[in-house]
Amino acid sequence: MVEMAGHIGAYLTLVLIDRYGGQQLSFTQAFADGPLAELLGAEAAATLRQVYRGERVFLPTGRRAIAYAKRQPILAAVRANLLTGQEATRILRTSRTYVSYLLHETTEGTGVVPPPEFRARRRAVDPRQIDMFGDDQQA
Repeated sequence: MVEMAGHIGAYLTLVLIDRYGGQQLSFTQAFADGPLAELLGAEAAATLRQVYRGERVFLPTGRRAIAYAKRQPILAAVRANLLTGQEATRILRTSRTYVSYLLHETTEGTGVVPPPEFRARRRAVDPRQIDMFGDDQQA
């Protein structure tokens, strides 16, 4: 994975492993111009075809690395108060205890900018709820 990331970048390597992890691939002309180019882009596919020409490469599943990468924007949104811990638990499909551990015992999600869909999101307010302080009050 590290060698491949050196050629096409870490993000594209994780995308490739997320799709084809656990399989043995041969980077032929037809594969690089077809499904691989659609997944990674023509330039990255051509680079892989040139580097791994004539070889069969086994791609690891990379479960830990992919899970770590997918958790980062969600945890960053929780740290920025754009999501609640309960919402993060549903999105990540894990336990509340584990999300709490990740937020309080690790540095995951720090230094990561939350994705735009979380930044633009507003929390739902029940229209039946009476505004207790009004708009005139300032904190």
